[in-house]
Amino acid sequence: PIRSGELLCKTPAKALLRDHRPAILSKMLRLSQYGVALPGGAEALFHARSTVEQLAQDGHLGPVAIVDVDLVNCFGSFQWPSIRDAYAQLLPQMLPWEQWRQKSASEVVLPCGRTVHVDRGAGQGEPDGPLKTSLVLGHSVLRARESANSQHAWVDAWYIDDGQLFCRPQDVETILRALDERLAAAGATRGLRSTGHDIKSVVRVFQPDPAAPPPAFSDYVTDSCNVQLPSEPNKVLGGEFTVENIKARW
Repeated sequence: PIRSGELLCKTPAKALLRDHRPAILSKMLRLSQYGVALPGGAEALFHARSTVEQLAQDGHLGPVAIVDVDLVNCFGSFQWPSIRDAYAQLLPQMLPWEQWRQKSASEVVLPCGRTVHVDRGAGQGEPDGPLKTSLVLGHSVLRARESANSQHAWVDAWYIDDGQLFCRPQDVETILRALDERLAAAGATRGLRSTGHDIKSVVRVFQPDPAAPPPAFSDYVTDSCNVQLPSEPNKVLGGEFTVENIKARW
């Protein structure tokens, strides 16, 4: 469930977010995170994605894979130590606040009236919940880059927990394995179809030659992603991408 947090915690959290906004904005831009401290970030990402897909459809980018990353219950999954670690590495000026917040488990009253104690998660609905989620994801991506071979390059952009990865088709598995390993260390997962998860991550491959056969992905990729053709509709940040509506924007 979405948690709004206690009033006495929400007020100082909002004040801290306001006081540290310049540092937060700088860090979010470094992490290619457009969902925190950046009004209009979703629109910017949507139009940028439209431009990339048009260039890919026209064959200007060569073979390119676009992966829409979707996590299972992202806000509620992250382990608290991973949040503290992300703060310590990326935004240490706000670490004392998070250390105080995590001194004891949070008491949450469910709609049924039952009370549970929660000692994980970023707190969806809390003022600093999106920031904590973005920092852990950003930290995971940075560590995944370190563990992946340098020749497996990719570009990524995020709107909080909605990620977009751009890479060569042959690098998809290597990149996803590196990312999934770091996400698992933080307590999160994209899920696997074989373990009963509702998979929402999507892979689409654009090739200069439309007649070229689609690439054959490994079982790992097909188990954790829905593989779609470029001609199939795909929803990104609430908008639908099709060949027709992309060309109409141009």
